[in-house]
Amino acid sequence: MSLVRPYVMVDSILDIEVEWLQEKAVTGLFVDIDNTVFASHDAPNQPIRAEFKAKLGEFVDARISVVLISNNRRERVAAIAGQVGLPYVSFAIKPLPFGFLRAKRKLALPRKHIMHIGDQLLTDVIGAQLCGIRAILVEPLVDKDNIFAKPSRLIERVLGTRKNKRSELDE
Repeated sequence: MSLVRPYVMVDSILDIEVEWLQEKAVTGLFVDIDNTVFASHDAPNQPIRAEFKAKLGEFVDARISVVLISNNRRERVAAIAGQVGLPYVSFAIKPLPFGFLRAKRKLALPRKHIMHIGDQLLTDVIGAQLCGIRAILVEPLVDKDNIFAKPSRLIERVLGTRKNKRSELDE
């Protein structure tokens, strides 16, 4: 498993089907918040878009446990997680393993049954794969990044990560 190569790349979390996850024996998901299911510039009291809320509910209805995971502060993450009634890990310090390990304890599942969905190569993909968890890279919801995401986007451009985008969901 290459640390900088996601398991799969898709446009959006909305493109990930429950059946595909089940074929891959996934029973748990870590889902990044900012720019994956919630715009990074939105205030935490703004509602999550209905389609993202429905997709998270679809995973849960299919008995796929979901933990929201974010490097953001507790207040923001708790407010967003509260909108969908999901457990969360805030201040995850991705790509370091600490937040992923905290999320794994919440699921109580082996790594081989967990996937992580996020929009950044440096934090989401590398962090998940350092923990032995498969990573799905999605396109960011908004083009304007906060100052913390800019270095990650620069490295993605240098590596050509998104230029080589592929979707293996059909395979």
